[in-house]
Amino acid sequence: MQIDTGQIVPPEQFVSLYNSSRLATRLDLGFHFREEELGRLSDALEAGQLVFLSGQAGVGKSRLALEVCRRFGAEHPEYEVLCVFGRNRDLWEDMQVQFRKPGRFLIFVDDANRINQFDYVVDLLQRQRSDQQIKVLATVRDYAFKKVQHVARPLGGGLEVELDPFRDEQIKKLITDEFGIKNYHYLERIASIARGNPRLAVMAAEIAKAGTLGSIQDVSALYDSYFSSVWEDLKDDCVDLRRADIMRVAAIVSFFKAVDRANEEMMKSIEGAFGITPAVFWELATHLHELELLDMFENEVVRVSDQVLGTYLFYLATFKETALDFGALLSHFFPKLRYRIVDSINPVLDAFDSERSIDSMRPHVDRVWSEYTKAGDEESFLHLLDVFGFVKCTDTLIWARDRIDELAHDPLGVPDITYEKDKNTLPSPSILSVLRSFVFAGEEDFRIALNLILDYFVKQPSKIPLLLRLLIDDYGFSVDSYLRNFEVQGAVVDALWKRVEQGDALFSRVFIAVANDYLGTSFETRTMKDSRHLLISRFDLPAIPELAVLRKSIWERLFTLYEDEALRQDVLEVISRYSTDPFRVSNSEVINDDTKHLLPFLASTLDPSSYRDCSIMHAYLDLLENNDLEVQKSLRDRYQNETYLLADILLSDWPEKRSLKLSFAEYEQYKHERLKEYTAKFSFDDYARFFEHCLDIRELPGKNRNEYLLQNGVLSALLLLAERDVDLFEQVMMHYLERQDPLQLRSPHALVQKLVERIGYERTLKLLQGADYPTKKRWLFSIHEVLPVSLVNEKVLTDLYELYETAERGDLPFGMEYLLKYIPLDSQVVTKVVATVLEKTKKEPDNAYTLMVLFEPRTEATKRLLDLLAADLDLGL
Repeated sequence: MQIDTGQIVPPEQFVSLYNSSRLATRLDLGFHFREEELGRLSDALEAGQLVFLSGQAGVGKSRLALEVCRRFGAEHPEYEVLCVFGRNRDLWEDMQVQFRKPGRFLIFVDDANRINQFDYVVDLLQRQRSDQQIKVLATVRDYAFKKVQHVARPLGGGLEVELDPFRDEQIKKLITDEFGIKNYHYLERIASIARGNPRLAVMAAEIAKAGTLGSIQDVSALYDSYFSSVWEDLKDDCVDLRRADIMRVAAIVSFFKAVDRANEEMMKSIEGAFGITPAVFWELATHLHELELLDMFENEVVRVSDQVLGTYLFYLATFKETALDFGALLSHFFPKLRYRIVDSINPVLDAFDSERSIDSMRPHVDRVWSEYTKAGDEESFLHLLDVFGFVKCTDTLIWARDRIDELAHDPLGVPDITYEKDKNTLPSPSILSVLRSFVFAGEEDFRIALNLILDYFVKQPSKIPLLLRLLIDDYGFSVDSYLRNFEVQGAVVDALWKRVEQGDALFSRVFIAVANDYLGTSFETRTMKDSRHLLISRFDLPAIPELAVLRKSIWERLFTLYEDEALRQDVLEVISRYSTDPFRVSNSEVINDDTKHLLPFLASTLDPSSYRDCSIMHAYLDLLENNDLEVQKSLRDRYQNETYLLADILLSDWPEKRSLKLSFAEYEQYKHERLKEYTAKFSFDDYARFFEHCLDIRELPGKNRNEYLLQNGVLSALLLLAERDVDLFEQVMMHYLERQDPLQLRSPHALVQKLVERIGYERTLKLLQGADYPTKKRWLFSIHEVLPVSLVNEKVLTDLYELYETAERGDLPFGMEYLLKYIPLDSQVVTKVVATVLEKTKKEPDNAYTLMVLFEPRTEATKRLLDLLAADLDLGL
């Protein structure tokens, strides 16, 4: 009598049985991200009768296979879909019962590597009757695929579709959709644990959902549970992965990332450090490769097949089972392979019981510490502190204090210091890089390290840019700063202010520079996720009470520094940047809270007669309005003076353009008409004041943003005057040049052309030559550019050659097209000018900019270049 043991069931019952397992993750989750693989599997099922879906444990094979079965069944209702749920019993009886009847069947075999007698399935496919049509979709773990494929040789080995891990963003989306977890820190932590493995992600999410973020900090038990099925598989093959020699080899491969049989130095170092001969190592490595726990290439190079597995094996062998001697790693491979050691221990400290791991490392670090000290090996000792200072916090801080005490004082004075953040990273290893790592230590140790860092820069003030790099980039805001209630940033602010109160002028400006960054609300950080991946995080600071306290302390201390006249401009620049950088300051709730401190200060301090102060007030009020916060109209009215009103006309205001719903051209015309109306009745004295107001506008901090607009506005105002009153235009231009071209107009071409048109060449030349001003040659070049062909003569050409000979950097015109009109007088004019410029370029390479137009294909000079330079084709060689 044939007995059905219940191992072949419909899909719904299979899911129910699977979900009832205490160690299993649910299969009734939604289907995510696998449409491409689903299509490939469906095509394979249409084409063949045996299809394998291979991949790492937990990568989502079963869920995808069920989705394939569901869709295949919907498209082919004549097929009955059945699933094999292995109970470690013989399948023969079940198969005889289920498949004695005629029909079409799709059989899903889950974990073919764990099914007793998979060859029964192969035999069923081989011997199916003419009244049957049977297809099999089988999942198999990557390390067992070759073994199962070998069983399927009579069917040609079957077709394979390999399933890759998820990307981090897919893991986060999966967890958000299935568990409703949206917190950035939970999602980052779960993605870090999962390393692309959805089963691990789901297991971690279930723990996190029922607990706190701290509940998934140490995931030792989670990894043990995840890998338990792998260990069971290996035991079935009479392999105990917890054997010390097997664990040791697996951990060694994990440490080196790849071991090359041909690398004699590597093999000798492995034998010397761990006492494993090459023969034994490769015997065990080959065995692990056959189990597909390791990947071997051409029998020469072996590496761990899975990153998660590699981390777990290293932790298991080194810190839990102590099969691999961590002391041997330090003795034989530090500091030469320190980056490999860091890459191996960081994931362990991140995923498992960090305190236990640190306790395991401490005696080994103690021993190496003593050895380096006795040997006087300062370089290796510094590397040891740089990597393992956190293991011996107190001793490391004492060492740093002693080294700083020994430093000589830098003679650089406070006024000579640059207070801009260094773009380079801290030198490593160094005293600073050792102390930097204490940001992850306990609060007391961190504060001690921070004060030692400040002591260092008291003695080395020339390196203040490095201090700013450290305080802003390393100790500044990160996406999880709020988890520590901004403890690190608060400590930085307090420590700096304490130095200010002690009268150290150095730290007043350091405080301002740090405040300039800390007062943002939106940040971007870049950190190395591992040795190959850069993580870019963009985030807003959450408006929590601890942040409000921190920002209040920064604002109030800045207001105190404002009382020092030497620092007043620097403080105002911080406020100006805060008000005008919407990418850095965009959190309305935080901005609103800042208003309680900042608005009373501005209203009581700023001077309405100062254009700078009016601009700062209006920029701040604009910030409030743009964030839908209330603005007092009386403040806008109060802080408007003549210079501010002029700037409003001359400079473009893009929010105004949007509010008026004008195109760019329409807005430019609107501004032009306003300027025309504003200057319509200007007298000579009005224009004199106009230039003074423009100078005030030009001197405003951040002037580079407005320089182009300001110069265009001035040119427009003067060109309008030329059309309105030629005599007044000539007087105003003479006055302007007598004032030494105070606005340093970069392109006077249009003004000179208008002068020539309105008062003639001779009067224009006399006007330009009359005064003595630093940009005189630039203006004189302009008259040659605009000069009509009818006025070109030998004297003019001689003057032009002399101009090129005597011109200095920045005087030369951009372009040579205008030289073509001089060719009738001298056919080699272009050659001579190019030769002169090339000669100047030898001393000032920047002068080459004027030759760029010769390579602009649309210009006439470029089209005729070979003819123009025919007299000297080797020019410049």
